Amino acid sequence: MHSAVFYVPRLRPERNKAQIPSQVAFFPVGLMPREGDETLRPTDALEEEIRTKMPLDPAQARATLEEMLRMGEEYAAGGLLRQLAAQQVAVGQEHGWSGKPGERAALERFAATGAIEGPAEQETMLPRVFDWDTGDAKAIRQALVDCQKTLLLAYTLEERAEELADLERRCGDMELALRASLGEGDPRPAAARESSLADGNEAAASSVALPWRFVVDAVLPFLPEGGVLFTMDPDMTADMRAAGILQPLPEDKVLLCAQWPEDLIAGLLFASIPAWRLVGRKGPLSERPWLKSQVEILAARPACGWSGSGKSEK
Repeated sequence: MHSAVFYVPRLRPERNKAQIPSQVAFFPVGLMPREGDETLRPTDALEEEIRTKMPLDPAQARATLEEMLRMGEEYAAGGLLRQLAAQQVAVGQEHGWSGKPGERAALERFAATGAIEGPAEQETMLPRVFDWDTGDAKAIRQALVDCQKTLLLAYTLEERAEELADLERRCGDMELALRASLGEGDPRPAAARESSLADGNEAAASSVALPWRFVVDAVLPFLPEGGVLFTMDPDMTADMRAAGILQPLPEDKVLLCAQWPEDLIAGLLFASIPAWRLVGRKGPLSERPWLKSQVEILAARPACGWSGSGKSEK
């Protein structure tokens, strides 16, 4: 049984979050790492175990991500697909549906779920590592694909947020260099400049991030046996506290974080609850049997205190 600890809800190392222990891994999404990618990753064997649970191999995951991004851009306000869809609706209302039988239903399914039907034998093929007692393999596989798609999108959103933060930092550096060449200085104290940069990076990441429940919900089916989640996210921690599921760190769980900084260990809280409750569902679903499992979470108290974590104190 593994005792690997994975950070959530972020899938890439956060900026200005050096306090995250080096022993904590960031969850893979099924893509091959790019050259120079400094993302913290689990061990090779553990990552391979996670990857075999994912329905899309690295090549399929990359193609799926590119397709989602392309369609997202085309569906954006003023995008081609949005214009064509509006035209088709107008034509359909005026002349009636003229497509092939089943096309309207397929389009409606795609609009509602984003799922494109493929060969039946491919849809019912489950990753070999799962052994769930259910006959609805097609629905389970589609749920697994949806989970991996969510991880791919969340990872990409974080990646783009980091690029925007880098661009803002470079622009700031250029402005300071220009001021220096003109004999001017930055009127802000050094501490204020650093604080502003940190706030800007954090704001850029938060502005595009998916809600934490979406990301955790997508991680759960691929979590290795014995895997534990860890978070320093103030919103996730505050929500768990509001739900009354956090408790002091049990003594038998201290080994999970024995090599972590002492000040971090001193502020850790713990939760062990059914997966469906953690992500805010009403109960387990037949197409998501992993929601029946018990999940363990290590949570760090917000550095800014509970009242400053983005949630109102009750």
